[in-house]
Amino acid sequence: MAFVSGAAGQAVTELAVGQRRTGHSVALIASKTPVANTMNQPHLVKRLVDAGVGFHTVDTLAVRQTGPNADVVQFIHDQL
Repeated sequence: MAFVSGAAGQAVTELAVGQRRTGHSVALIASKTPVANTMNQPHLVKRLVDAGVGFHTVDTLAVRQTGPNADVVQFIHDQL
């Protein structure tokens, strides 16, 4: 997901928290650096972390280009 914000951020937060409550291991990866006043909403990030959902940030999920997203793929491979 690009950022945990807005209605989509709220929805994914509720889904992730719900899955965590049922005992599943859940991790969410979002973009790190704000883009055009869009960023991860702190209250949603706190809710995820407080629920035990793994929350990671990596640049640049918001970019629709293969090259810049290589760091994201590498992070997933190495960390998750």
